[in-house]
Amino acid sequence: MFSITGFWLLVITLSMVVGVCFAHPYIKKITNLYWFWLIIGILLLIWQLKYRFLQDFSELMDKIKNKDYLDSRIFSKGLLLDLCPFCSFTLAIALIIDPSRKIASIISYFGIFGGLITYLGGFTQIENDPTVDASWNPEWLFKGFSPNPMYFAIHFIQLFFCPWVLINKKSHISKDYLGAFLFITSYFSYVIIMVNIYGVTMNATGLVPFDWEYGEYANVASILHLSFPMVCIVGFLGVTIFILLMVFIFNIIQIKCEKYNNTFSLKEFFIPNFKKYN
Repeated sequence: MFSITGFWLLVITLSMVVGVCFAHPYIKKITNLYWFWLIIGILLLIWQLKYRFLQDFSELMDKIKNKDYLDSRIFSKGLLLDLCPFCSFTLAIALIIDPSRKIASIISYFGIFGGLITYLGGFTQIENDPTVDASWNPEWLFKGFSPNPMYFAIHFIQLFFCPWVLINKKSHISKDYLGAFLFITSYFSYVIIMVNIYGVTMNATGLVPFDWEYGEYANVASILHLSFPMVCIVGFLGVTIFILLMVFIFNIIQIKCEKYNNTFSLKEFFIPNFKKYN
């Protein structure tokens, strides 16, 4: 069932992203400073630790201590085997430890992809989720409910802050391609290793059959009419192409806008002679 609530959440978030893009030429002297992103990173980290990850990490340690490996959901959450929580959490850390924001920029490409997919495929169907009856309730928007705390907030962080990070970067298309390749290779390798060590059977970014048969990628598998592992190969090939296109598009925008005193401006991008008429 299509959710009008989810639709408006998408519209509002994307409107905020567009607003940041238009405002960037006027606030770039602040947003290009390390301390600005340091504060944002600290706030995002505290927010996520308080309402989700401290609990996830605590539950994981208890399971490992007791040698209880039956609950795959706890291992998936605690080990960050799902791409979206991984991106939102590591984005906050990267903004804190890396003044150049190069690491945050690479994470942001994947964060945008994960956030957009969830907004389109998850939030537009949330009427079937009994925990989202009061979706305009600040508690759901900022804190969330069990068993998926910060479900909306994590994806909002990805879809709002990741584009903001990217419009504040220099264009380095070859370095971004390399960074994206290293990121996806390293992360998938990590997930595969953890899945084999702890026997995780679900919520592993599509690297286990359950995710495609009954989990978050089941709709994709039904559309492609493929079974695991072929659906996994085809699906991630599509993801890789999408990420590479996104890297290319963002860098082309940056190259074009750098001709205008390194200013990201939608007016100058779509109207090449904008300055001439002002």
